Formats: sequence, structure tokens, C-alpha cells
Amino acid sequence: MISNLRNRTLCAWITIALTLALIPLSAQAQKKNHSSSLDGEALKYYIEGNDYSNRGEFEKAIESYKKSLKANDLVGPTHYNLGNILVATDKLKDAVAEYQRAIDLNPLIAEYHRNQGYAYALLQNGDMAKKKYEALKMLSPKHAEELLLWIKTANESAPKNPDPSGK
Repeated sequence: MISNLRNRTLCAWITIALTLALIPLSAQAQKKNHSSSLDGEALKYYIEGNDYSNRGEFEKAIESYKKSLKANDLVGPTHYNLGNILVATDKLKDAVAEYQRAIDLNPLIAEYHRNQGYAYALLQNGDMAKKKYEALKMLSPKHAEELLLWIKTANESAPKNPDPSGK
């Protein structure tokens, strides 16, 4: 019973801390006179990017997502989708950066963290992938388990260093 009470109290404090952490992001968005929603040109290019992505035209999708972000760079899903396309085109460092921008805008979206962890795993940056996994366990255990499977898959498909002895 006491353990259950401690867990609920801890969850309440974490919720309060995360809420307070998000306040500066809202203030920053208002200062820039931007909206974090998709509208106008940002929406047009976002939809266009999704269409290109669905057709496998990744370079065109990248161009469209970048145009959407030029119109409004405060939309997490656009950074996330761009990150996904960058992974698909093996531009992994750029993907990590786009996922980070999405996380900065909305740190409570588990998919952003999971996909960034996977990009780190593909980059063979096991330390960062593991950090993402550990952090994700608190945010979403389901997504953390997905990331763990993806990390294992990335490790299995990674090129192995040849034996220097030639054996």
C-alpha cells in the first residue's frame, strides 16, 4: 500500500515537472509569433511531403517537408516525418537532428524518442541508443520495447569488423 502511494506521488511530481518544463516552449512560440499548428503554406507542403513519401519519392518529400518547415518551423510532426525520410535515405545524422527538433517542440511524444534512438543505433552509436531506451522506459514502456527490438535488429545487420588476422 505504501509502495503504491509512493508510485502515485512520484508520477504526480513527474507530471508537474514535465508540465513546468513545457511552459518555456509555449512562451518561446508566442514570442516568435508562430503557431505550432499546420496551416497555409506549411500545411500545403506537409501534405505534399506525405504524398511524395507514400509514393516512395523521398527526395521530393524531403524538399516539401523543408518548404513546410520554412513556412513554420514549430511543427513537431513535420520534423518527425522529415526525420523518417532521412532515415529511409540513409541520411542518419540529419535524421537525428530532425528528431531532436521534434522532441524539443514536444518532448512527450514517444515516437520521436523511439525513432531517434533507432537512428542512433543505425549510426552505431550504441551509447546514445541505450540512453534513449532508458529514458523512453519512463515515458512509454511499449515504445521502449519497440526501440530495444529495433536496436537489436540494427546491431544484427551492422557490418562486422573483419578479423585483422585474416582468419
